Amino acid sequence: MLSGLQNVMTSSLGPSWRSYFADFNPIPFAAASIGQVHHAVLAASVSRGKTRPAVHCECGAPIFWGSKFCAQCGRPVEAT
Repeated sequence: MLSGLQNVMTSSLGPSWRSYFADFNPIPFAAASIGQVHHAVLAASVSRGKTRPAVHCECGAPIFWGSKFCAQCGRPVEAT
């Protein structure tokens, strides 16, 4: 894996960032002046037939797919 990608993901999501994804392709399929686009599938755990998100806000609240703001603290959800 590219060390630059590893550094950015670790600084953004923490050292266990790979656990947030069921699949992550380290080879970008698109690029722009401000970043790269990678194919990834978010990981989710299933409990009693309900899906729980694997990504959480800095305040600890779960972030659900498609959310623009944290439901608990109101912080905007940033796609990084």
